[in-house]
Amino acid sequence: MVYVQTSDNSYKEVACCVQVLQGNPKEVDFKANPEKVRVEVNSWVEKETQGLITDILSPNSVTDLTRRIFASALYFKGSWSEHYDFYEPYTYSEEENHHEFHLLNGDTIKGVPFMTSSDSHLIKAFDGFKVLKLIYQSDNEHYGRSGSFSTCLLLPDAIDGLPALAARVCSEPGFIDGHLSSTILEWVEVAWVSS
Repeated sequence: MVYVQTSDNSYKEVACCVQVLQGNPKEVDFKANPEKVRVEVNSWVEKETQGLITDILSPNSVTDLTRRIFASALYFKGSWSEHYDFYEPYTYSEEENHHEFHLLNGDTIKGVPFMTSSDSHLIKAFDGFKVLKLIYQSDNEHYGRSGSFSTCLLLPDAIDGLPALAARVCSEPGFIDGHLSSTILEWVEVAWVSS
């Protein structure tokens, strides 16, 4: 769904997005009542997700300066193709940093449960990061072991490497196709995988 300011024809410049979202733009009045538009968008998303997402736009996120909102909703519920256990991290001495969760601000949290597995997984190491592909169950035999749906995790080697990796993903043409293809990733038996 595309919401555009009443009498604002500039959305035609992004008509391709309107076609992708398969809808005609809905004219609303951000200037006169941005809160009403916010509530309307939230209601649309709640309806499209059957009540699973209720407040996609927080209070004050839509203002009289807003000119368009591109809204789309997708809900996916799947089960992993492999069984994962959730274990509490092992207790280590202060000198060791195993099973610590590192935040972007540099803080470290201990005691975070980890999703673990000793099965083989699609994984590949690249310069400065690894890609891990976790596959969902599929009832379609056509997809075989690789599955029709998956989640790819990009794991920076450096503890503080996530911002730089995100910048590469967004700035290097073909980055996603060049690093996430199942033809590039390899099945590797791992001792354990945690996330």
